[in-house]
Amino acid sequence: MSQHKIRVAITHGDINGIGYELILKIFEDDRICELCTPILYGSSHVAAFWRNHLGLEQVSWHTITSPQEAKAGVLNLIDCTQGRETVHMGEPREEAGHSAFMALERAVADIRSGLCDVLVTAPINKATMPRDLFPYKGHTDYLEAMAARTPGESLMVLASGDCRVALTTAHLPLSAVSAHLSSELIVRKLRILEAGLQRDFGIIKPRLAVL
Repeated sequence: MSQHKIRVAITHGDINGIGYELILKIFEDDRICELCTPILYGSSHVAAFWRNHLGLEQVSWHTITSPQEAKAGVLNLIDCTQGRETVHMGEPREEAGHSAFMALERAVADIRSGLCDVLVTAPINKATMPRDLFPYKGHTDYLEAMAARTPGESLMVLASGDCRVALTTAHLPLSAVSAHLSSELIVRKLRILEAGLQRDFGIIKPRLAVL
């Protein structure tokens, strides 16, 4: 019996940013599809533009309407946008923010419905996200709200090899960090980190350092 490959939902992020370049260059090597079934939540129209611009004609995708239609061994793509977007590389555009939000909203809905197993997000431009729909500082706060978690009870963690780094504060200018720190906040974040290391990384007794 073949082992089930996890379905990875990938949001395209800001269409004027680096998201599509990263995604398409990753899938130049089709060996990644041996590890999972990738589903790009984005725009076939925009993906085609970036493929042509980057000269990556060998990169292809299978267009689907729902994760149940995803094929193994290829990059799958769900069109989440209006399909009329125009790419303005490096420019902050309201249209790009709406496109990023639509992809994120659809991917999160499919995650919550159990249709995908894990979420990977390409970078967004927070300044162009629709404020009425996305009144958040970033992906972490948005996902926290969608999971109905208490504000501030989620943690941004960066991981590489045996090193995991969690942030006590996020999305603040450096000059404002000290005013937001307290011993209570640091202890609360450490407890969240400890629980996450035990639950998600299988580290029974984590050693925590405070910088």
